[in-house]
Amino acid sequence: MLGSLIELLAPACSYNGPIEAFYCFREIAPGVLIITAPIFLVPGLFWLLTAKLKWEPLVISRPIPVKAKIIRMLGAVLAIFLLVFAGSAALELHRSNY
Repeated sequence: MLGSLIELLAPACSYNGPIEAFYCFREIAPGVLIITAPIFLVPGLFWLLTAKLKWEPLVISRPIPVKAKIIRMLGAVLAIFLLVFAGSAALELHRSNY
């Protein structure tokens, strides 16, 4: 799946610098939005519907200590950084001449 996505985006993403990268993103952003919108839209609508119908929560929330919140945020930032790094490395390896 990643290979086909890279092949789909490769012609639009031939850039040589940050300005060209911005133009590349501007060209592919609507397609990415169409693909990813249902991923967020369906759970969000389900959440709104269950809140409107006053369903009982499945998990009872409890207070989270500040230290745990900081650790979770740092973990999320690190995970996002690693995903972006891995994606850019995969795209660069795909586009290289090797």
